[in-house]
Amino acid sequence: MSTGHYDIPNWTKRFIHTCCREELHEEIEGNLIEYREGLNPKSRKSKWQFLYQVLTYIRPSTLKSISQNSRFYIMFNFNILQTIRGLWMHRSTTVLNISGYALGMLCVSVLFFYIKGELAYDQFHHNKEEIYRVIRLSEMNGEKYKIGVTSGPYAPHLALDFPADIQSTLRIYSTEALFEYEDKVFKEDKLLFADPNFFEFFTFPLSIGDPASVLEQPNALVLSKKAARKYFGDENPLGKTLILDKEEPFIVTGVMDDWPADSHLDFEFMGSMKYIEDFSFMKGWWNNGLFTYVRVESAFIANGLNTKFPQFMDKYFGKDFERSGKRIDIELEALSDIYFDKVRYDWARHGNKDAVILLAGVAIAILFIACFNYLNLAIALSFRRAKEIGMRKVLGGNKLRLVIQFLGESLMVCLVAIVLAVALTEVVLPTFNRMFDLSIVTSWLDPLVLIFFAVLMLVTVLLSGLYPALLLSSLKPLEVFKGQTHLRKNNLWLRKGLVVAQFSISIFMIISTLIIKEQLDFVNSKSLGFDREAIVMVDFDNEEIREHRDTFKERLKQSSKIKRVTSMSGEPGGFHDGTTVDFLGDVLDIRTRTAFVDEDYLSVFNIELAAGRDFSNEYRLNDAHAALINEKTVQDLGLSLDEAIGTKFKIPMWDTLEHVVVGVTKDYHFNSLRHEMEPLIIVPGLYHRRMGIKLDPNHIFEGLREVEEIYAELAPNYPITYEFMDDSLAQLYAEEKQQSQIFQMFSGVSIFLACLGIFGLVSFVVERRRKEFGIRKALGASVVTLLQIIAREFVLMIGVAGLIAIPLAWYAIQLWLENFAYRIVLAESWEIFLVGAIAALLLALVTIFIRSIRSANANPTESLRYE
Repeated sequence: MSTGHYDIPNWTKRFIHTCCREELHEEIEGNLIEYREGLNPKSRKSKWQFLYQVLTYIRPSTLKSISQNSRFYIMFNFNILQTIRGLWMHRSTTVLNISGYALGMLCVSVLFFYIKGELAYDQFHHNKEEIYRVIRLSEMNGEKYKIGVTSGPYAPHLALDFPADIQSTLRIYSTEALFEYEDKVFKEDKLLFADPNFFEFFTFPLSIGDPASVLEQPNALVLSKKAARKYFGDENPLGKTLILDKEEPFIVTGVMDDWPADSHLDFEFMGSMKYIEDFSFMKGWWNNGLFTYVRVESAFIANGLNTKFPQFMDKYFGKDFERSGKRIDIELEALSDIYFDKVRYDWARHGNKDAVILLAGVAIAILFIACFNYLNLAIALSFRRAKEIGMRKVLGGNKLRLVIQFLGESLMVCLVAIVLAVALTEVVLPTFNRMFDLSIVTSWLDPLVLIFFAVLMLVTVLLSGLYPALLLSSLKPLEVFKGQTHLRKNNLWLRKGLVVAQFSISIFMIISTLIIKEQLDFVNSKSLGFDREAIVMVDFDNEEIREHRDTFKERLKQSSKIKRVTSMSGEPGGFHDGTTVDFLGDVLDIRTRTAFVDEDYLSVFNIELAAGRDFSNEYRLNDAHAALINEKTVQDLGLSLDEAIGTKFKIPMWDTLEHVVVGVTKDYHFNSLRHEMEPLIIVPGLYHRRMGIKLDPNHIFEGLREVEEIYAELAPNYPITYEFMDDSLAQLYAEEKQQSQIFQMFSGVSIFLACLGIFGLVSFVVERRRKEFGIRKALGASVVTLLQIIAREFVLMIGVAGLIAIPLAWYAIQLWLENFAYRIVLAESWEIFLVGAIAALLLALVTIFIRSIRSANANPTESLRYE
């Protein structure tokens, strides 16, 4: 036989000798050596080819016959009836084990599908590694940030300037519109316009239509299946006409199939970019509202492009940069990064990678708690099963056979639990999705899912079943029948360690839940510097209402149910564009946020002035050049409040007017509390997107009805779109609220499972010390005294768990709070850490009481007769 690199690995020989008939060993090994000589030894692919070749010899004609006396037979054979009988004999423990496992597996499966869905975003596109989005890079007084939107000219000029690097480009514009078909009229906000190559650039599947031509015509429209059913029912939608905004006919040229996974693009309607490409806003370099994508051959080329982009920006924006004194750059963002990237002014769907990692940790923690429960209960049960094991050994059962038998029991418990978990997942998932506004879907036949649950089951069985199996099989019959069965001291420490670990996790999760809630309460109750109660925000989202904007305001002001009305480009908590402001004189230029408003802006939101005055009622005549700034702007300019009044500035990117500061507002949080206060200028202007209507708090519903009626008179062809301001502000923290709710649920599960672990260990203690308790009771010990004896060591263990969990929770929560510029001070919330530990302790004591009270009340005579 050959040696050296012409030989086959030792594991291969062992595998062949174990599985195949002896007379075939030499022939199979020779064939494998010859096969291996033909492979490239340095190739990874060759190793897999060799492994496959080895496995091809495992077939019925080559396998060994299995003798009942062989180790191989013992390894793969265990008595199912015996296993079922054993589980039935200890059915209360079996029920606890299955319940704990099933609950743990339920949590794991729900979180697994949630995480799987989050990680699958945009992974179905065939050329996903070649697709990049163009994002802009800006900064606000030292803080750099990314901007998701670009303007219309980027794509054609990138293709023109980098023909060797960029294979193709794509632009997408998001908007909303009114669609009409016969008597069906709906306002749709999931409408995109894209270049005709959209369905070739991405891999959104079409059930009807040719990807290369469905968007070729300017009035072409592609629908989702859901949208097609909404308008056309069971009719064939192809060739049907939908009227857009009462004017433009769009012909359905295609229908999308269901997507294999989610995408950062959320749309139901796709129109051709040819319809809007001649609109004026598509021509300006600063009219940013589109997504621009490029397709390149490799990441290396993408990185090379990033180094060339500064020259590109200088070429097209050089004069603007020179005029404003600031620059903006661009870079490429990989398609796989878009969903989790943190980007401002971005209408793409985004996820939170930190939340995904956190929930993955929660799933692992719950799985560990469930496994620890089984371990504790199995060890507790071993005291009862000592004689059974001793008898099995006397009758010839060897250690390996016993280990296999006990692992088989674990496997059976795990299988039943997984079946229950699968059924429960299908039952609870719709409710879970509704509660947390999620769209988790299951895919049990997905190979990845099958592999995950197979590995999960294997890990669970080994993790929870192997140690009890080895422990039970190691009992000595002679000691068992002499009544000398005892478990070693290190086993006791192990069980206590498991309880400590379980409660450490539970206390950690309880504390985290309480702190997240505390921070959300802080955010919701913090004074933002403006009123948000009884204010309705109405969108200017169609031509009719935009044309009658002033009439709309005047009509509303005449109502006794409406206090005040204002229109603006961005309300507090909403959109505020950024620009460089050219302060005249010796004052430094800075970048600020902007709000273009009318004269009633401050009064509607009750924003206070720190100095100067508000706009006058005749601002369009007398105050056309007036401006307000906030205290942060004054601070960044290095001026006093008095010095700030009268300061003049220009906004080079917007107009040529010379604005004069007439007032300074107190700082109010027009951005999320995640961000530090930013400088802001408030100027009169016509770039209004929304109207803020302050209703009479005593007549909210009547006032809202009047708003709807007046809107319907002025814009009869369009439905009104509005939201209450406190609702829109709550959306800023919807993600944290969702995390808090999910954490509450899973922390409840973890503490429940941990109490099951306590239940198991108390069972063990009660069984082990039954005689002792009988003697103590015969000598006059009360029930309370016995309960105290049992609870004492658990109180100590939970105390240790608290000492471990509290600093870990402190550290993790401190990291989470860093996402907020304005946050609670942990040192001032120390009592929450104490509450978390005490809550876990109380729940554990209740569990101990429930399990111990029967034994503490037992007749001492029965305890003393117990063997």
